[in-house]
Amino acid sequence: KEQSDDWLLTAINDPAGIVTQFELRALNRLWKGAGDAWSGIPADWRAHWQNVIRDGSWTSAMGRILLASQVHVLFAMDQEWTSAEMPHVFAWDGRLVAAEQAWHGYLVWGDWSDEFLRYFLNCYTATFSHVGSNLGKHRARFCEHIAWIAVFGARNPLADGWLSGFIRTVGEEDRISWVSSVEQALKQVPSEKKQLVWDKWIKTYWTDNAESGPTIIAFRPRSLVDGRLANPPRQRNARSTRSVTASRCT
Repeated sequence: KEQSDDWLLTAINDPAGIVTQFELRALNRLWKGAGDAWSGIPADWRAHWQNVIRDGSWTSAMGRILLASQVHVLFAMDQEWTSAEMPHVFAWDGRLVAAEQAWHGYLVWGDWSDEFLRYFLNCYTATFSHVGSNLGKHRARFCEHIAWIAVFGARNPLADGWLSGFIRTVGEEDRISWVSSVEQALKQVPSEKKQLVWDKWIKTYWTDNAESGPTIIAFRPRSLVDGRLANPPRQRNARSTRSVTASRCT
């Protein structure tokens, strides 16, 4: 089977996916039970999942989808291993179906943090040219991720260049979807912090795209004081082992 509009649904109902779910739950119990004594994913688990990542069988494909859906948890368990191995799962270079499967899983159950993005932001940027062709019904969720990263992420998305790349690369439908998600994200920004978001990048975006690009209609300057207070977005704090070089995901 080479096509599915929901690869995660396919995986969780496949015997191989069911086994991987069991494995992930078992490892999660080990992690929580170890407490401060935890030193990363055990070597035998690493070796097993490295085989899953590299193998081309259907069984391994179903397993990779579940691993991708929980990559943020794996990152919290073992930053070094996850940042070195898991970007391969999301890479589009020569493995379109495999990358599509991974993104389907991640976009349904996955989550991000600023530390996670140090190693996986390249995976997002490498996906810009595949949003319309490979993400299917999950493309709106991808645009939502990009919006929330822009609003709540620590770094300036315009200064880093990746947001401009997103706007230039995706189609009009996805740009509109992104704008809508930015509007929704901004509703979660406490009133006293709206000015910070405005100064960080939206003011520049607004000026540069006032005539030619999609504008963030709901975020008028007046909303800096009129915005309602809400809970901040959900992010998991990844517990790292040690820092490694940022991964490439092409």
